[in-house]
Amino acid sequence: MGKIKKTMGHPHLKVGVCKAPCFLDDPKSKTLKLLPHSKECGFRFMDIKKLLGSTLVSLALLTGSDNLKAETNSISSRSFTVKTGYFSPLAEFYGEKPIDYRYYRTDFCFEKTFENWKRFRTSLDFSVINVDRGFGSFYAGPGISLSYKLFEKGRFSAGLKGGWSVFYNDAYKTENYNGIEQNYVGSVMEFDSKIGIELGWRYGKDAVFVVESSIEHISNAGLSSRNEGINTLGFMAGIRRNF
Repeated sequence: MGKIKKTMGHPHLKVGVCKAPCFLDDPKSKTLKLLPHSKECGFRFMDIKKLLGSTLVSLALLTGSDNLKAETNSISSRSFTVKTGYFSPLAEFYGEKPIDYRYYRTDFCFEKTFENWKRFRTSLDFSVINVDRGFGSFYAGPGISLSYKLFEKGRFSAGLKGGWSVFYNDAYKTENYNGIEQNYVGSVMEFDSKIGIELGWRYGKDAVFVVESSIEHISNAGLSSRNEGINTLGFMAGIRRNF
């Protein structure tokens, strides 16, 4: 073969003569032909493979980095959480006899994060309580809550949360319980206040698994003479979805 007329910027061509030219202009199709290399040509296909491979890896890393950054920064300021749990009495006595009051609680929370105060989250809640042991059968009503994120590391987060609710209930109808006067809940409208710790584990772009432990107090703020109140400790778990 003769001398290569055009090398197309061939950086690996060792000599000006190649018995099997690789890149040649095709005057008819105006395209490039890729022909086999001879041993005399220093260019190797592995060089192209390495170049393409490193380019693809770089693009993948950049894309992955952008996606991770987007995933971290795209957590919406609005979210909806559903969680449920079980509450038991604290180790204290009410009057002359202890009261064993236990219940299941489910919360539905519409949450909003402050744009300039991203550690804070406000929430409009609706809660339902099903009494498992004790007097009455249910409590239900709206509430508000505020949480403060203590820290966030990777997918894990932790914070403090407090809330206040107004409950309509049927427990007030019970005047005697276990042979004694029921002085704990005396109004059709009871107030609930609680404070606790919330842990979160983000397992997707828009989903967080949450676990909460809180102390809760139910009383009626003096609306009734029966107002000793109920104090419980509970644990809840649920899912938060950002949107």
